Amino acid sequence: MQEWRKESMGMYYGCGLMQFRFKELLFTLPDRNVIGHSGSIGSYRYYNPDYDVYITGTFNQSGYERKHMRFIIKVLTRAAEYADKE
Repeated sequence: MQEWRKESMGMYYGCGLMQFRFKELLFTLPDRNVIGHSGSIGSYRYYNPDYDVYITGTFNQSGYERKHMRFIIKVLTRAAEYADKE
């Protein structure tokens, strides 16, 4: 499931799984990856191995098909800030 094939810049696809590499999406983003899948209405479930955290949710709107990734990046940025304080 994790034999990744490049789908587009920063996004790789396995067998039913997606992997986003933030640094490839935008060079100013942290060097983090998430593995999971998202739906057409802004639903998502991703796993970040660096922090051993799952991020699951939905915006339940078709206009959020891609916007959910911005939210995930914000969540992981906050997780990094919190982890650095410990």
